[in-house]
Amino acid sequence: MSRGLRLTAKKLIVIRLWVFALTLHYSAVSYAQNSPDPSLPQVDAPLENHELEIAELSRTVERYRQTLADFNGVYDASTGEIFWSLANAYFELANFAAASSTYAEALLALRISTGLYTQQQLDLLEQYTSSSTSEKNWVQVDNNLQLSTHIAGRIYDRNDNRYTATANRLASWKIRAYQDGIYRDRNDNSLQEAIRIYARLIDDLPQSDADYGSKLATYLSAKGIAHYYSALYTSTIALADFPASASETLIRQRCYQVIEIIDGQRVVTIVCEDEEIPNPQYFVSKQLEKNAVIQSQIASMRRSFRQAVEAIETKPDATVEEIAVAILNLGDMNFLAQEYDRANAQYARAYELLSADGVSAELRDKLLGEPKKVMQGILAVSPLDTAAAASIPTGIVSFDVSIRGDIRNISVSGRSVDLEDANTELVMAKLRQSTYRPKIADGLPTDSRLRISATDL
Repeated sequence: MSRGLRLTAKKLIVIRLWVFALTLHYSAVSYAQNSPDPSLPQVDAPLENHELEIAELSRTVERYRQTLADFNGVYDASTGEIFWSLANAYFELANFAAASSTYAEALLALRISTGLYTQQQLDLLEQYTSSSTSEKNWVQVDNNLQLSTHIAGRIYDRNDNRYTATANRLASWKIRAYQDGIYRDRNDNSLQEAIRIYARLIDDLPQSDADYGSKLATYLSAKGIAHYYSALYTSTIALADFPASASETLIRQRCYQVIEIIDGQRVVTIVCEDEEIPNPQYFVSKQLEKNAVIQSQIASMRRSFRQAVEAIETKPDATVEEIAVAILNLGDMNFLAQEYDRANAQYARAYELLSADGVSAELRDKLLGEPKKVMQGILAVSPLDTAAAASIPTGIVSFDVSIRGDIRNISVSGRSVDLEDANTELVMAKLRQSTYRPKIADGLPTDSRLRISATDL
C-alpha cells in the first residue's frame, strides 16, 4: 500500500509539473505575441502590459522551479521536457545564463532517459546554442556545435543533409570565430579541424547528388578560406617554435700564443681550443621552414579555389554569373593574400567573361561596377550571424576603396541617431573586419567611392 501511495505521489508531481509546463508555455506565447512592436511608437499602456507579462512569467518560473525541486534530482524523460520548457522561459526573460544552465540540465536528462543520440537532442542543442550565443559563452557554443555534429554523425548517414548541414555549420563557426578573434582553440586547432571537416564533406559528396557541382564548389571554397587563415596564424608564430635544419652552434678553433722562458730560452707555443659560437644559419633555417609552411598553406588555398572554379565550369547547367562569381572568389583570395598580380589576372578573366556577346551589361555592373565585400555567401550561417544581427549599424555609409583595398574617407549620414558615437564606432568596427574588392573597370582595378546602407556592411 505504501509503495502504491509513493507511486501516486510521483504521478501527481508529474501532473503538476505538466500543468505548470503548459501554463509556462502559454505565458511565453502570450508574452511573445503581445509584446509591442519596437518599430512602432509606444504608449504607456502597452508598456505596462509588457511589464505585467514579464512579472507573471517570472512568477510562473519561480513556481516551476519550486515544483521541479520535488523530483529530488531524478532525471527521466519528464524532467527533461520540463527542464527544457523552463530553459525556454528563462530565454524569453533574457536570463541567458540561467537558460543555458537549464538547457544543460535538460540535455543531461534526455541523454539519460532517451539514449545518447537522438534528433530531439539536436533540437535542444539548437536552442542551447542560441542561449550560449546570447550570453557570449563562446566555449559553450563550440562545445554544443561539436556535440551536435557528433550526434548527427551517429544517427544520420554522412551524405544526409541533416548531417552535412550540421558539420558545415561547425566548420564555418570555427573559421568565423577565429576570423573575428572571439574564440580560438589552442594553436590553430580550430582551423585545422575546419579543414578536416571540409575534406571529409568533399570526399563523402556523391557525384549523383543533384547539386553536386555547387556543393563541391562551396566546400572547396570554404576549405580554401580555412587554409588562408591558417597561413595568417602561422605568420604570427615565433621562430622558436619551428624546427631548424642547421645546428644552433658551430665549433670554432681559437688559437693563441703562449710564451715561456725555458733554460733561458724564449719558447713560443701555439695553443688551440675549441669554442662554441652561434650559427647564423640556425635562425635562417627556421625562417625558411616557417616560410615553407606558409607557402604550402597559401598553395592549398589557391588550389581549393581553382578546383571550385573547375567544379562550377563543369556543371551542365552552370550560368555565366555562377562561373564569374567563382573566378572572382579565386581573385579575391589572392587579393587577401596580397598577391595582386594573380588577383588582377582573375579579375580580368571575369571581366572578359562578363563582356562577352549575349551577357547583359547589368550583370557586369552588378558584379564589377562597384567595390564588393569579399568572400560573401561561402561559409554557412553560424551563431555569430545571430549575434551580429543584434548589433547592426544604421544610416548611410560612404567610403573610398583603393586598388589595394584600402578604405579611406569614411562618412556616415542619416538621422541624428545614426550620427551618434556608438553607431559610428559600430560602422568603423564593421569596416575594420572587412575587405572590399575594388571596382573593376575595363578589366582593371580602379579607385572608387562606395555608398551603401550601414545594414549591408
